[in-house]
Amino acid sequence: MQRLALFDLDNTLINLDEAFKVWSAEFAKEHALGAEATAWRAGLLPNRWVIGGVAVQAAGQLALTCLPAMNGVFGTAPIGGNAWLRILAVAAVATVVVAVDKRLRAPSTPG
Repeated sequence: MQRLALFDLDNTLINLDEAFKVWSAEFAKEHALGAEATAWRAGLLPNRWVIGGVAVQAAGQLALTCLPAMNGVFGTAPIGGNAWLRILAVAAVATVVVAVDKRLRAPSTPG
């Protein structure tokens, strides 16, 4: 029987959207920005807890996929570089599509 490893490309295991919203609200409050302030104005690597959480999740996923001990426990197998590139490409496209969709659905602000 062939085994399959599932990846969290759709935020079902870790709610990255909520983590981003919490960080955005904290950043706006900390810098005395109004509620209308948007998170993408803030820059990269703003909250070490969010960055740390994402790094731990990514390390766990890599361990599950690549470490022989984990392969034995979960019945997974390492995947090659081409597969990783395809996974990253699909994730990048999905991220862009969702961002565009959110932007198009966002209520327009007068002004």
